[in-house]
Amino acid sequence: MSIPLDFENNPIQGAEIQYIELNDGQLLLDMNSDFQHNVQLTLTMNALTKNGQPLVIPVDLNNSTNGKIFIPQIEKSLAGYRLDLTNEGTTIDSVYFHVDVIIKTEAGKSIQVNDDIEVNMQIKRMNYYAIVGKLGEFKIPLEKGKMEFNIFNDDQNNVEAKVTIQDPTIDLRFVNELGIPFGIEFKELLLKNSEGEQKNIEIADGQEVKIAHVQGIENLGDSVITLFGLTDETTNNLSNAFAIAPNNFSYDFLAVIGDNTSPDFFLHEKAKVKVGFTADIPIAGAVETYTLEEELNDFDIGDIDTSVVDYAEIRLTTNNGWPFTIDIQGYFVNDQNPVSYTHLRAHETRHD
Repeated sequence: MSIPLDFENNPIQGAEIQYIELNDGQLLLDMNSDFQHNVQLTLTMNALTKNGQPLVIPVDLNNSTNGKIFIPQIEKSLAGYRLDLTNEGTTIDSVYFHVDVIIKTEAGKSIQVNDDIEVNMQIKRMNYYAIVGKLGEFKIPLEKGKMEFNIFNDDQNNVEAKVTIQDPTIDLRFVNELGIPFGIEFKELLLKNSEGEQKNIEIADGQEVKIAHVQGIENLGDSVITLFGLTDETTNNLSNAFAIAPNNFSYDFLAVIGDNTSPDFFLHEKAKVKVGFTADIPIAGAVETYTLEEELNDFDIGDIDTSVVDYAEIRLTTNNGWPFTIDIQGYFVNDQNPVSYTHLRAHETRHD
């Protein structure tokens, strides 16, 4: 006897499941009998095992009314059980069980040809620990996130830039603890600068991201890393998007599961998919304008009679981490802030 499982409201509809490790669940049994005799039933659920032993449920249908016998619904917790849906490889998505029946006949009571025993079974509120099999087609939202580019960050300085970056790269790093490969659907890849200007990164046609997976549930707890680079080859507009001098990169992905080539794929309640990024922004292109303004207040030269000053030398020390030489222009202003002298330039600045 078998009971097909209905996955109509389950996200793995259409899957071919080998077995499910259950954290919780309920087995509900309703029974009735037409026999005018006492009946002993023993249901052996080979599809439900715990510590290797099948679930066994004894039931007594005692006839004291000489009519149809109904028993109250039986509820059995399935916490910690394995639900096998293959019947030793002969079927899919079905639960098989065996029923032994002992009818205790009584004198003067006959057995009619239409007498029968009806057993109705339901499995409800399943909460799984792991699912193994061909897992169908569905999507899982991955964690949203963002990354800061401090190179273009103007939290402390007034920054203006018109930049052309040559061959920028954002490396995506996917760490997969699931036992199934999947693709990536890019919902959002957004660069944004401090002025609120933003650019969407467009994935080029034909570019697919296939995430590798852990091989076999016996390796539960392992993880597999897959790298995918956002470049000018894999996108339509990465360099153009960087021209706005972004200081923020935000992302949103979906994991698209639809590979049914193996019956040994698995999902696990504690398995995760983690996403990390590394940005490589080589300044091998051109910086048309990039200015940082910093004001030095309360610049005091002391009590000096400036009428006898022939010349003055001002030393400015800079710490330049950029891979190119920069110029520094200084401006003198008086107490009312109009510029009073502009011809001040550093003799030499070098990058380290």
